[in-house]
Amino acid sequence: MAKRTAKQSTESRTLAYFKNGIGNWVLMTPALQALASMDASGKIVLVSDSAWEDSRTQAFRDLWAATPWIERVVWYPKETYKGEIARAFYSKHSEGGDALTWFQNLDPNAGNQINWVGTLMHEHDYYIEIVRRLGYKGPVPAQFVPVAEGSVTLDQNIVLCNGAFGKMQTQKHWPHFDELAKVLRLAYPKHQIVSVGNGSELRGCPVDIDHVGKLKITETARVLRGAKLVITTDTAVMHIADALKCKTLALFGGTIVSKNGPINGTTVIARSYQRCQPCQYTPLFESCADARCMRELSVGEVMGYVRNIL
Repeated sequence: MAKRTAKQSTESRTLAYFKNGIGNWVLMTPALQALASMDASGKIVLVSDSAWEDSRTQAFRDLWAATPWIERVVWYPKETYKGEIARAFYSKHSEGGDALTWFQNLDPNAGNQINWVGTLMHEHDYYIEIVRRLGYKGPVPAQFVPVAEGSVTLDQNIVLCNGAFGKMQTQKHWPHFDELAKVLRLAYPKHQIVSVGNGSELRGCPVDIDHVGKLKITETARVLRGAKLVITTDTAVMHIADALKCKTLALFGGTIVSKNGPINGTTVIARSYQRCQPCQYTPLFESCADARCMRELSVGEVMGYVRNIL
């Protein structure tokens, strides 16, 4: 991104809508940085839905507060944007709400020109293409994840995460983390086994340090950045670890690697290769009550990947 100078405007006229998962945000950050560079201020005004309150909302407040190319966040319709608008970015791959409706009324075509689900395009590339169609002609910026300073223990940890949000839990969770933690402790006694994530994920897992539900998202990023290896399902932690270029083993079930997988070359994918896999964007994904693709990925197979990486 171009550096801001004294002659540049102090008010951004570039708006971007966001309401989605943390992994989606990480994949969108290159496009949003490109978008910010198109504004004289070097920043964007981020717009989200004021009715959005779930387990992700505070994480986003922390991420956005630590992101230098976000001028401010407008929580619509509780707050409104009254300034001049030069360009507005939104994605068809977004969760709806009053703010999205407002963006669609501003420009009905901006986020709908590309049929992302109907193509083989990666989500990261889809967002960049939207910005290209808004006039961006520069190089693709790197992903951006703010990392907290602090005293979170980092010593050569093997970090585990079994995350997923909402209806994705059945399809993304891997049921063998307890056994894996025990095997890792025997195989790598010099490393601490650490868990991260949110809610009840990995509750009771026999780890050395349990950070689940205890850290800000930027603190979780710091734990990941210092890890010897991250072992995670297809979730926000996977995308953060990939953006930070950590050595990562990602356990995939029904979701599509080519559309929402890691992009930086530091992540190895483990799958059980069931005939029905992947099933994302099919009726089977929504109706699956027993993710065989995750259940039949064994601890032995995962440890084989771990040994090759370490």
